[in-house]
Amino acid sequence: MSDEIMEVSKARLTALEGVNQLKEALWNDPKFGPQIKEMVKEKFPQANIPEVDAARAARKVGSEALEKIAAKEKAIEDRIAAFEKSQTDKETEYKTRKEEKEFESEVDSVKKKYQLTAEGMEKVFARMKEKNNPDVESAAAWVTDHEAKAPVQENSFVPQTMDMYGANSGAEEWRELNSDPRKYGDKVISEMANDFKNGQFQKYKEFGGNL
Repeated sequence: MSDEIMEVSKARLTALEGVNQLKEALWNDPKFGPQIKEMVKEKFPQANIPEVDAARAARKVGSEALEKIAAKEKAIEDRIAAFEKSQTDKETEYKTRKEEKEFESEVDSVKKKYQLTAEGMEKVFARMKEKNNPDVESAAAWVTDHEAKAPVQENSFVPQTMDMYGANSGAEEWRELNSDPRKYGDKVISEMANDFKNGQFQKYKEFGGNL
């Protein structure tokens, strides 16, 4: 194959030389050169551009290293967060148990203090819910104050027909009592002493039966 000699006009040669000078200037420019080389590498991935290849390899290594560091940091942060959550949960559980025990103790104390039955305590809890008030004792006091009072039972040991002043014994003794209480009292005491001495206890059954 014979060499072919191409004839290029001086003007064209000058233009080509100018383009080559511009390319070299841009390619080696410290500001625009790296950008141009990156664009060329993007357009032609197989192009051998050592500066770009080395920079990309370094960036890849750096990126992978950063990813590993970030992953380690996240793992540490996750462990710390899990530990803090565990501690918070334990503190919350302890506080809850403590409050429950204190509440149970308060309920028992109030129940004994106000002598409340299980039904009475249900009323206390209902009062607390109604007023949204956690104070057990105030609710118990309210329930106790508003409970229907049981009628007072007569004591079987109290004399029911005691005739201390002779109102059932006749007008004469009644007059004696009103006219001279001391004298009447001495008389009654003397009579009682003689009755006890003689074993006549039945007439004083108002004071408790046989003595």
